[in-house]
Amino acid sequence: MPANYKVLSEIYDELDMGQFGRESISRIVNYAQQNGWMGRSFLDVGCGTGASLEFFNQYSYISTAVDQSPDMLAVAQATYPNINFQEQDMRHLEGLSQYDMVISLNVMNELDSLNDIKSAFTGIYETVKDGRLFVFDMYTIEGLIQRYMRGDRLAYRDVEDSSMVFSTNDFDYERQVHLRRYAIFKKAENNMWNRSEANRILRGYPVQAIVALLQRTGFRLSSLLTDNFERYVPNDTRADRVIFMAQK
Repeated sequence: MPANYKVLSEIYDELDMGQFGRESISRIVNYAQQNGWMGRSFLDVGCGTGASLEFFNQYSYISTAVDQSPDMLAVAQATYPNINFQEQDMRHLEGLSQYDMVISLNVMNELDSLNDIKSAFTGIYETVKDGRLFVFDMYTIEGLIQRYMRGDRLAYRDVEDSSMVFSTNDFDYERQVHLRRYAIFKKAENNMWNRSEANRILRGYPVQAIVALLQRTGFRLSSLLTDNFERYVPNDTRADRVIFMAQK
């Protein structure tokens, strides 16, 4: 998981990098409830700056949030002081159990290998109550290519022109890896510009390989959806992102 989160934590919300989690969490919970799920306790694995937590906080759900970046957690905790935050690597979770739903949004593509994903699934399995849900999303390989095709751009500029972020993209077709580089410019008091850089690497994995890993870990796949909450059809090249709902 090579992204430089110390730098990214400073621009994560400005670039709305948690948009998918913020916009989809209520639909995930509603979909689950319509399909027989009930519960009040949530674990957010890879919470980042807390985009998904707004929903839990608004409806007073019992929630715990985990991230391996202390810088991301500091931003989230400042916004949601009543939520239980823990600094942990999602591949080696400890001391967490008996949640009605575990979510992990906009995270799994950052893991370096199928072995890392399997380690995450194994740990998450131990945190879920019997019969309850683990929900996560992943970009499809086609979705990562579409991210790359959006090209280089000015990703953010504040109203005072004192802060700007430029993003550039590369895609390794052989390894199915998307690299997005961020160049962050902030104006100093002497009107000089301070520059910092951060990378975010997302790896593409075949959907069926992820389904197989879930099953080997002990989960049963209950739903496989597109980001529009329609049934995902295997090998559908139009689907940018897939949502997995798995039952313990």
